[in-house]
Amino acid sequence: MSEARALQAPTGGKQGLRGIWPKEVPADLSADSFSVLNGAWEKWGKDVAAMVGKLYTDDKLDVAGQRDLLKQLEGKIKTMDKALADPRFASLGDAIASVRERLARRVDVALAMLDTLELNPEEVKTKAVAREKKHALRHLDQVVEFLGTVPGGNAWLGYVKADDLRTALNAPGVPGAVVATVDDKLHSFTSADNPAQREFLGKPAFRHLAQALSALRHAEEMKTTAGDDQGLRTNLTNLSNALEAYEESGSSEDSHKVIETLTAAEKLAIDDGDRLDQGVRPHYMNYNLTAVTSDAMLTKLLGETSQTTGPVVDYILGANVSGTEWTTTTVSVRIEPSTHGAVINLVLDGTTQSSTVGATSQANIYTSGYHRFGAIKPIHFDGTNISTGPAQMLYVQPSNTTTGASTQFSGFPILGGIADSIAVREAEKRRGESEAIAADRVQSRVLPEVDSRVDKLIQDANSRLHSQLQRRLKEAGIYPVAVRARSNQSFMRLSAEIADKQELAGDMAPSIGYENAGLVLQLHETLLTNAAHHMKFAGQSMTDAQVKAELERFLSLLAGRKVEIGKSMAKSAPVAMKAVPPAPGSTPAPAPAPAAAPENSGDNSLLVFDSNDPIRFTIENGEVSLILRAGIKQEGKEDIPTQSITVPLRLSVKGNQVLVDRGTVQVAPATANADRATQVVRAGVMRKKLESVITPMALDGIIHVPREGRADADLAISDVKAFGGWLTIMAN
Repeated sequence: MSEARALQAPTGGKQGLRGIWPKEVPADLSADSFSVLNGAWEKWGKDVAAMVGKLYTDDKLDVAGQRDLLKQLEGKIKTMDKALADPRFASLGDAIASVRERLARRVDVALAMLDTLELNPEEVKTKAVAREKKHALRHLDQVVEFLGTVPGGNAWLGYVKADDLRTALNAPGVPGAVVATVDDKLHSFTSADNPAQREFLGKPAFRHLAQALSALRHAEEMKTTAGDDQGLRTNLTNLSNALEAYEESGSSEDSHKVIETLTAAEKLAIDDGDRLDQGVRPHYMNYNLTAVTSDAMLTKLLGETSQTTGPVVDYILGANVSGTEWTTTTVSVRIEPSTHGAVINLVLDGTTQSSTVGATSQANIYTSGYHRFGAIKPIHFDGTNISTGPAQMLYVQPSNTTTGASTQFSGFPILGGIADSIAVREAEKRRGESEAIAADRVQSRVLPEVDSRVDKLIQDANSRLHSQLQRRLKEAGIYPVAVRARSNQSFMRLSAEIADKQELAGDMAPSIGYENAGLVLQLHETLLTNAAHHMKFAGQSMTDAQVKAELERFLSLLAGRKVEIGKSMAKSAPVAMKAVPPAPGSTPAPAPAPAAAPENSGDNSLLVFDSNDPIRFTIENGEVSLILRAGIKQEGKEDIPTQSITVPLRLSVKGNQVLVDRGTVQVAPATANADRATQVVRAGVMRKKLESVITPMALDGIIHVPREGRADADLAISDVKAFGGWLTIMAN
């Protein structure tokens, strides 16, 4: 965003999108692209295609006509949303979703551009201040909520002037000096001498409040004088062209142009590009990895039932108590709604049974105990760190039953029975007191044990998260630039954006029936492409074996364990990719360096990868397409220059395997500099080469999740979907 500056005044903009928007309908929104909507949807699809055609090609449409048409298309998108939620249209679900995503991107961007052209400076400033005040209040609430979970945390409320700040943010007009005071304090804490304070004030809740207050101050400083209207139209035209070029090619060069032209347009927009961002960023700079899991799945991963047996040695109500107790504890997971981060509760339900004897100088009392208890241990995940709160007892239901007694008179006729009965009655009189003591004993034993055990596990998990996973992701070059964790009453969602400053990222993830799967992983095509940029293929000449070795190196680095790409399905290999776990208790071995493996095919040719975009991916119409820019260096034959090769891969689930079937390999010249006959020959050679390298495969359909001190949890992949740029994997 630009600094505070003069704002552009609206000019009326009768042209609207004319001169900015393409004059031709994009290929992926042509009438043919809507033909996937067949049956009862065929006529509906043709009508929508006609509306799209009118939007792009009708020069007579004024601003009002453009906006009306876009609003109608928004209605069509809502119709598709309803259809996607309706089981009756399940067979057309992927086709509808694909059309929907392509159309929604264009409609949202078009409306954002129209709105940007027609913004009123005074209204922009008023709305911006109101919006940022609302955001600041929300983040202030989150700070207060966070401090309530920290021992002694409420003492920090005075530091952020919580009461004064809330009053100022709720008051009409400009909040005043308190916003600047708190903002300055939160941005200057890095100079504090106390490292503990620096770490504490660096928590997400404080960071987000500081960002919100800075945004509010920026909104207050906005001016309302005229700006460069023609310059804005030029920048919007450049942005529109860049977006369409990226839609068609997906290349790094075009992604760079989208980022550059968006930045330029933001600088000249009245609202610093806020409205434009709302149309562009959710579709092109969004999270490109999501994981959604249910409490049932988390229980499968984290839950357990354990049993312990131990002696009882105590002094209770004047008696020396000894015996044995058996405790059975079941741990499950309950997801809790959270406004910041994700929160789950480990729920413990257990029983303690005991058989004891209480000895006094007068009698021995024999007791059988059966005590039920419940406790919770909260765990919070902010996307980067895992933290816990103290365990809390939910209930204890003690029950002691006196099973007998013995006295010094036991065994004597009549007198012994009477004495034993008296001892039992006296014990029963004190039953309530003994059960209260039993409840206290259960609580005093369970809570410290839960805190100690879980806190140690969380400490170890954070250590692995930071020293292993995050280290590997940084080394691989795919560490997320943004991570968000959140939870509602049913699901926990983790979202991540993996892209560098010059890379685009995801679209809005499609809505999938989460209730039908315990775990849903969604990977956008930009995640795969951005990751491929960090493999060592660009500009390299490699044998088939070296290509395989580099893939294994990169995948092993990500997995933290050795990954082997094995034989193909055509060669009867039951599993084509397997992960070899490290020895128990050991540190995962470093990823293997690329090394040439023995080649038995007799093919000595080399794949020569282009230095730009050697590998990228697209995901559409049920296929993950691998797109290579490579040529071939052939011994004793003419080399083949760089070609654009598309290898379509269709994934399906069969039993405990994920089958990867290869479609027809398509080859086209990277540059049009060869005659048709020569290109036909080159394409045939490239096709044969790629078909020998990329063969149908059967992958392990079981996700093996390691668990500390226990056997892996095995999750079976139940379905795989590929449409709208997203690969969705569901497991139970």
